[in-house]
Amino acid sequence: MRSGRKIKVFCEHDGHNERCCIAWFELRGEDLYWGPGSSGPRHGPHEFPGGSTIEYDVPADLSSLPADTWKVSQHTSGLMHTNSDLDGPVSTDAYIGSVLQVRQLQLIASCITKPLSEMEEYRRSPTRNGARPIRYAIPDRYWNHRHYFEFYHLPEGPVTWPAPWLTIGGVELCGDSSAPAHMTFANDDGTGKADVDLILAVKHQVLSGDFSSWRPDAGFWIQYIPPAPGVSLGSDAAPGT
Repeated sequence: MRSGRKIKVFCEHDGHNERCCIAWFELRGEDLYWGPGSSGPRHGPHEFPGGSTIEYDVPADLSSLPADTWKVSQHTSGLMHTNSDLDGPVSTDAYIGSVLQVRQLQLIASCITKPLSEMEEYRRSPTRNGARPIRYAIPDRYWNHRHYFEFYHLPEGPVTWPAPWLTIGGVELCGDSSAPAHMTFANDDGTGKADVDLILAVKHQVLSGDFSSWRPDAGFWIQYIPPAPGVSLGSDAAPGT
């Protein structure tokens, strides 16, 4: 199995030469890694039980926190953990299974972005170092909004998509919900047969303008441990990573 297969997820300002990188995913040998598309102040992680309402207070001055880059890794052993450039391991090991044994749709992470206009602009080629890009063309009217993404991995075959796992109190969805985007990590060695049965799927939704104007300096990630239960956020709070 060839190493270093990377997929990057981008939002691109429709009609403008402007884009931001939301997330990256990379299969290295038999281990899967993922993380945010740019560094920023890390105000987590925090652990929350699923199937319940949670509240989280964002630190008052995020600019006082050092910029950090973190990544999650899912290993052949089935263990998942998070490491940061500043602090090393920042989570305990959790068992979610090996990527080589994915037999059904599995939610691994979700992300609430900052308003896209507040995110770091990505100025390099989306295909740099052989990355495979997933691109979302965002019209002007939604460039100042937050966006919500869910990231899944799944094997090849038919899929029944669940409702969004995360609900946010008092926050409305707007715009048309994008059909899930799919991209394979597989390579073809010339035989016409994929060498690994693993696909990344991404669901995307625009969030309302009122929520987008609240703390535009803060973005949020959630990692899930299966079975991934629904999470509901209080109207004045959000989880941080």
